[in-house]
Amino acid sequence: MDSVKSESVEAMAIAGLVITVLALVLSLNTIWLVHQILSTTKKTRHVKVSAEKIKMDKIPINFTFQLPTTSAEQDVRFIVSSRENCRLMAFWGVPIGKFICYLRSQWPLNVKSRELFEPFRENLALDEILEDHQEKEIILRRSDRFEQLNTKDFPRTWYPLVVVQARTGTIPDSCDILAMVTIAHIRDTSCPLQTSIIAQYLKQVNGNLLCLKQLFVASDATANSLCVVCQANPLTRAILPCRHTCTCDSCFEKLENCPLCRGKIESYFLI
Repeated sequence: MDSVKSESVEAMAIAGLVITVLALVLSLNTIWLVHQILSTTKKTRHVKVSAEKIKMDKIPINFTFQLPTTSAEQDVRFIVSSRENCRLMAFWGVPIGKFICYLRSQWPLNVKSRELFEPFRENLALDEILEDHQEKEIILRRSDRFEQLNTKDFPRTWYPLVVVQARTGTIPDSCDILAMVTIAHIRDTSCPLQTSIIAQYLKQVNGNLLCLKQLFVASDATANSLCVVCQANPLTRAILPCRHTCTCDSCFEKLENCPLCRGKIESYFLI
């Protein structure tokens, strides 16, 4: 009887020892795995994935449009200029769907600039010629047509104001741009957001429609703007998709995220 109890105690002791050894082995394996994961993380944390450089084509634009802040509720003030003679047209309450389809269509090159927007003649608020190298301030009074628009409808099916700067006369072979189109929001009682530009487009001779996008510069847009990282070298990189222009070439190579918004750097182009 004593022999059986002794064997049972020994078996239990052996079983306990085996369990202890197994638990120790599992614990060591877990520690080793955690060490491997941490080591791998440290090795890969500073590996920068190179962003793809976007090839940019330089397109000369002969038109400018500025929309300053205005205090007058009933007036819309903007400043336009052109390096050549152009026709300046403004339209109130343009139907969105109809206008976008027209912008994307192929424009005839053998018609006068004023005839290009004949389908929107009833929306016309301004039609005049801007002289070569002339800068002009335009003040538009809100017309009866604008007042008749139902500003309480959301989503809206019309653009409050569309301004077109179109080439006049014969189009030279070297010309690539037919017109610049600016779409603007006009502040009203239903949508009290500040008057501002919604979108700008360039219509090319070949029929393509280019959308202009603003670059966000970290400081005043001058030739002396410096990299926000080193504060020594000039800005040379525009980051995409956030469009922040804020780094030099040297600092850019060390970045994975934009230093201003912390957004992921997917691509870039030179400025």
